[in-house]
Amino acid sequence: MLARAYSGPRLLKQGEVLDFIFELYLTPFRTLDTEKQWAVRFTHLGGPGRVQIDDAVAKANAQHGPNVVNVHHASFYSPYINYPYSDDSFPPSANS
Repeated sequence: MLARAYSGPRLLKQGEVLDFIFELYLTPFRTLDTEKQWAVRFTHLGGPGRVQIDDAVAKANAQHGPNVVNVHHASFYSPYINYPYSDDSFPPSANS
């Protein structure tokens, strides 16, 4: 990768200092597995009313349907943002 930066024409006198202050954030990367990426299909549960999770799971199990169910906050199943472990969101099961 070559990066070029230009700040405009400059005229420096002997002994004059010009500082260029900048930061580089180098991020590692990997090639995309597009087959895997496009194989993930989402459906979203949300809204003020009760959305039947069984319907979402049935759609997820259908051929070419979604295979990930995303439960948003402020919905019947997760009413509190950033706190999905509240008993109001998901009551404790008999097994816990």
